[in-house]
Amino acid sequence: MHFLILLLICVAVGFIVVRRFDRRRWHRCQIERDIFFRNHPYGLNGDQQFKVSLALSQSAQKKLVNELMLKPIDQSVYKKACLQREAGQHNQPFLVRVMIHDFKIGYLEPAYAEQLCKNLHQTDFMIGRPVAVLAEILIFQKTAHDFRCRVKLDLPQDPRRVRSLIDYKTVEGSAD
Repeated sequence: MHFLILLLICVAVGFIVVRRFDRRRWHRCQIERDIFFRNHPYGLNGDQQFKVSLALSQSAQKKLVNELMLKPIDQSVYKKACLQREAGQHNQPFLVRVMIHDFKIGYLEPAYAEQLCKNLHQTDFMIGRPVAVLAEILIFQKTAHDFRCRVKLDLPQDPRRVRSLIDYKTVEGSAD
């Protein structure tokens, strides 16, 4: 009888230890996947028409201007932006954040994001792989010490076309 109880205790402890190792292994795999996705985003072969505007808050505009050290000039500045799906709440299942230089500047319009996610549902985009797109940033001076900016993304007006424009080969280097 003691042998049977000891055997059950050993099986339970063994199960707990194996489960803990599996959780650590899975966590490590998720981190490695995220690092790989960050270093190898999907590329988008856009037509450089910059048809999709991004709504930015004042704090995001200031952060963008300060982080990139931009000044108001007559020309647009072009930077690489990353679109990445975020896990949404039950009332907003499709959130796509836009990041430049690893800081979030805003979100895509919800209807556009929903169509984009539905169109890319069979790709790694749905589990966190970003899509690198070109962003056009226009800086203008509102007052003597207040700068504003407008960001347009090199995305097609119809989000259903994005799937045909994505280069599924991995892009070397990070999205800058």
